[in-house]
Amino acid sequence: MRVLSIIAVIILISATMFITITKPQMHKRIVFGGANIQVAETKTETEAIETKVTPVQTETVKKEVEVQKVDNTDFQNELRLKALEALADKEAELKLAQEKAANAEKRAEADAKKLKQQQEAEEKARKQAEKQAKKEAEELAKKQSQLEKEQEAAQKQAEKKAKKAAEEQAKKAAAEKAKKAAEEQAKKQAEEQKKLVEYQETILWNQWRATVCNKVASKLDKQFTAVAPPGTIYTYSFNVDKNRRITNVTVKISKGYVNTSTQQGVNMIKYAINSLNLSSILTFPSGTQRTSVKVESGIERTANQSNSLNANSFNDVETITKQKYE
Repeated sequence: MRVLSIIAVIILISATMFITITKPQMHKRIVFGGANIQVAETKTETEAIETKVTPVQTETVKKEVEVQKVDNTDFQNELRLKALEALADKEAELKLAQEKAANAEKRAEADAKKLKQQQEAEEKARKQAEKQAKKEAEELAKKQSQLEKEQEAAQKQAEKKAKKAAEEQAKKAAAEKAKKAAEEQAKKQAEEQKKLVEYQETILWNQWRATVCNKVASKLDKQFTAVAPPGTIYTYSFNVDKNRRITNVTVKISKGYVNTSTQQGVNMIKYAINSLNLSSILTFPSGTQRTSVKVESGIERTANQSNSLNANSFNDVETITKQKYE
């Protein structure tokens, strides 16, 4: 738009200079006729000149009146000078605009060139990075493949060693088993060659019985002496198996009156016996072949202090027959 404005101004200035140089006619003849008066005016592009005409009171006479000419040489020169100056200014402004446009174009070209160089550098860097990444990926894949091969070889070696160790262990175990079987066979043959003889072992139950009976007496309630009159005798029995379980508890009054008071003594003795169930004191003597025994004894309510039982109070001997090679 600015360039179009400059071109329009240049055209206007050129037209002005053309008019000034060619000096076109600045007046016209004016013809008056009739009663009416007409005035013709002539104007240049720079100044209008007025001419006053006196009306003539006649209808038949026609006169020609010449418009006074104005000497405008200085004025035209001044216009030329101004037009030239304006033209020079416009040319200078146009030249400046052209220079600015050229400079802008150069800057644009420089920026485009710089941008292109930057893009080329970035593209080069990208390609270099891709190439480096590809190279590193190939090297990594190569190392991974080598590592997998080494791991596979190590695994095969480990499996081979494990297999060899297992075979050796199996051979060793088989050898030990064969050796043990041979020793057992030799021992068996040696025992068969010996004479099988029988012999007997004796297990005494007296102390076990005395200990159990004394424990029953010690478990009696402290009120037993209060409920059982002196001279009252109680007898009891119960079974004990090899697992220390007590069954079939029986308590009777063998001597004395049977009444509510003495019956309380019966209940106290039963409670004392059952309190020993599963206790370690019922463990059978070592080596016994019995699975169950019956315990029988009695308790007498005396006026004096009670006495404990000992092994001599019983006579229970278990005889066991065994065999051995001689």
